[in-house]
Amino acid sequence: MKLGTIAAGVGIATSIQLQYVPQFLYFTSPTVPQSIRMDVAGDGTPLNITAKAITGYKNLRQFANPANVYLIQLANGQILNKVVTLTFVNGDAAAFDVYGFGRGNGSVYLRYQPLPVLANSGTTINKFAALLMPDLAAGDTVNIEYQNGFVQKMDLPELRYVNALWQNDVDAGVVMVYNLDQSVKNVNVIAAAAQTFFILDYQPVGNLTQLQKV
Repeated sequence: MKLGTIAAGVGIATSIQLQYVPQFLYFTSPTVPQSIRMDVAGDGTPLNITAKAITGYKNLRQFANPANVYLIQLANGQILNKVVTLTFVNGDAAAFDVYGFGRGNGSVYLRYQPLPVLANSGTTINKFAALLMPDLAAGDTVNIEYQNGFVQKMDLPELRYVNALWQNDVDAGVVMVYNLDQSVKNVNVIAAAAQTFFILDYQPVGNLTQLQKV
């Protein structure tokens, strides 16, 4: 169903008030929004992403996606009886409509959060479902350790194009490590330049701690 209309104008913010969390957000826009944020009273901010992360997560696990369409999963089902504020900052001169729908009742949020990474510091990430590294550069070091003990060094081209195993998107900025099946134990990254990663993990309703899987 239609949730609301995002006001026209680059950099213009629009807030939509809801009494539930949709399982999915859906919208069509020729330009990626500058940011999307979802605040849930008592449960924090499960969704907090900027344009690069919106591009990276817009068709997660999809093998077909029409042009300019964004489908972002918010939960494992529709979560009722919540005080919710969705805030979009438009990236286009035109207005667009936002829709939300579900396929059942939910109990777990999909949480999208930024992770600042310092230059040459070495960062280890675990307990995640999908790790997006939109500004990773050639020469940055990425070592993936799997649950079975196997360790694999991955270069930028490999991380970019391995996406085809999970979704129909090999955009240059979609550099991601998938862990939806929890086969990855941790990822260690040494980046030459400071940047921001985005972590997708799981957050049970009413609980701000992480879950390893749904």
